[in-house]
Amino acid sequence: MDKDKFHTQSGGLHVKEGHEGTDFSIRGIVVFAVFLTLGLVLTFIIAGVLMRVFEWGSAKYLDAGMTPVQQQLQKQRQAAAQTEPNQYPGEKPGQIKPSSEAEMRASVERSMERTFAQPRLQYDDVDEMNRVRKSENDYLGLTGKDDQGNLHIPISRAIDLLSQRGLPAVNGKWSPEAPVAVPSGESRASEHQQRDNTGINKGVRR
Repeated sequence: MDKDKFHTQSGGLHVKEGHEGTDFSIRGIVVFAVFLTLGLVLTFIIAGVLMRVFEWGSAKYLDAGMTPVQQQLQKQRQAAAQTEPNQYPGEKPGQIKPSSEAEMRASVERSMERTFAQPRLQYDDVDEMNRVRKSENDYLGLTGKDDQGNLHIPISRAIDLLSQRGLPAVNGKWSPEAPVAVPSGESRASEHQQRDNTGINKGVRR
């Protein structure tokens, strides 16, 4: 069969052996690449301008002004970002570092109290529990007077006096209350039945 004389049934293009008789247009490819690059650059520029416009509009019309606490927190974050690796947050260059970790923790605690309102999340529950226990022990070991005029003495002195004098006497005669028996289910049913019978008898008498 001669392929040069072959025609499709649909009357399409003539099938022929060989290769393309014309070359690709280099100029067209170059022009397409140039326009594609320009389009990408313009897209990035327009997107950047739109983002700047949206941020400006949001900051001016949508976002509310920062509170004093938020402003102070922002300043502290900026100061922390500008500190050196071996420098504490808020420490000035050349400043003498705290002599111990306790002083550093106390400084951080004061900064936290100034920045954040109460109540705050616990970041060291063990330390806070120790401080609560210390304050309670200090209060139990002091002598003082409260707002209502009641005097209190150290807990050790109170224990000694209680062991020497004993418990104070109770005014009047004290007697424990007798336990009250709780009726069971059967006794409750019989009690209800007696009440019903009494009501029926009263109705008959009337």
